[in-house]
Amino acid sequence: MEKERGNEAFREGKFQRAVEAYSRSLGYEPQAPLVLSNRAESHLRLKDYRRAMEDATAALKLLPGHVKTLLRRGRAAAASGRLRDALCDLTAALRIEPDNKRVQAELRKAREQRRAAMQRAPKAPLQALANASAARLQQEPPGSSTGDDECAVHIPLELVYDL
Repeated sequence: MEKERGNEAFREGKFQRAVEAYSRSLGYEPQAPLVLSNRAESHLRLKDYRRAMEDATAALKLLPGHVKTLLRRGRAAAASGRLRDALCDLTAALRIEPDNKRVQAELRKAREQRRAAMQRAPKAPLQALANASAARLQQEPPGSSTGDDECAVHIPLELVYDL
């Protein structure tokens, strides 16, 4: 009942009311990934990116690989300047649904944002960061983690491949 009220409020553009209704719905069923995902979208529309990311993350724990939720978390991350996180989520969504035009568009937008940010960034700190990364790689034994798995989104293989 509350979920439907949230959906109705969302359709009417009353995003704060939608958040409140989805929250009441979660009071009855806290492990409802689609309600969490819908609330994340409502938070996005209210420009509350931190809460949008929190709800999307909670939904993905319950329903890994849900493309809409990956898209929502990616959009929230991009809007809050967390471009690496945005690119990770959007790339994961595209792997699951390679023909999804909305995901393709958001991924292009996030890549352009990153490109623009890199052009604005001062070059000296970037060179220092590159040097520090190279030094760290030389110190780590082969096969150890180099931090590249930060971007890992764990998606069941059957969602990526036809198994």
